[in-house]
Amino acid sequence: MYPDLGIISANSTFTIGTLGLFTVLSFAVGNLVQAFGNFLALVWWFCWRGNPSDWIRQNRGNILHSGQRDLFKKKLKSALHYNKTVNELNEINKKDWATITRQILIIAKRNKETKRIDMFLTNYGLYRGLAASLVVLAASVFLKYQTLYLWVVGLLLLAAILSLYRMHRFSEHYAKELFMEFLEQKED
Repeated sequence: MYPDLGIISANSTFTIGTLGLFTVLSFAVGNLVQAFGNFLALVWWFCWRGNPSDWIRQNRGNILHSGQRDLFKKKLKSALHYNKTVNELNEINKKDWATITRQILIIAKRNKETKRIDMFLTNYGLYRGLAASLVVLAASVFLKYQTLYLWVVGLLLLAAILSLYRMHRFSEHYAKELFMEFLEQKED
């Protein structure tokens, strides 16, 4: 699409040094696209009023049923040593909630019970990056060809939306697995 940017591929001889330079540049561009992916996820979860691990605190979604929520409140004190009185989880502020969910993940890792949690988190990151890449690619096609390949831009954006949907689902699975693992932990 942009042959003038093909500094490396324009070279008729492809050496190990060229491969190394291509790899380093690809890594740098990939990290910049991932930064855009972080922003995209931030906007996505803002529209949803928080990610699924926040939904428990907000009493939204179907991450935990009422009995599990009651057990969770009890385990807050015993397993996490959370000393504030909590009648409802939505009384916990966002900052405390972030440290609580991080501590739950650390407990699961300590007990070597994170295989499924890690799988869901990895897939979440994969689809976030894929969505970001597809949006960047759609923008590149539109900037280069304007309305000539509008159907390609549409397909790329549709694929990005599907990737965001998958990202969303894996985030829900991650939250469910994280909190179920915590509820199943034996008290020390």
